[in-house]
Amino acid sequence: MYEAIQKNKPLVERIVTVTGKHVVNPCNVLSRIGIPLSNLIEHAGGLPETTGKVVSGGPMMGKAIASIDIPVTKGTSGVLIIPTLEARRKQMKDCIKCAKCVSICPMGINPTVLMTLTEYEVWDKA
Repeated sequence: MYEAIQKNKPLVERIVTVTGKHVVNPCNVLSRIGIPLSNLIEHAGGLPETTGKVVSGGPMMGKAIASIDIPVTKGTSGVLIIPTLEARRKQMKDCIKCAKCVSICPMGINPTVLMTLTEYEVWDKA
């Protein structure tokens, strides 16, 4: 904001966090908008062989990406590299209705209601 208002400078660079359990050199990089994410990953030591999923953004709200050749945009805040064992979906367990998921969710979504609605195929309410 400071550079945009005081220096009349357009948004041309962004700080992007590159991290993950097996990343050799996790870091924050001042990156130009438009640089491929692959360049940032190379700067952090390269893509580990154990990579199962690459997420643009954080672990909660980030989106899995199909290719690391997509460019950095003004909304890119981080790159999370998740190992294969952690990227796999775990077997579903019965819900004990503790409501911890509802209190943590920033959108206030109740997964138990969604699960019930999808089991009975009530798609419009889900």
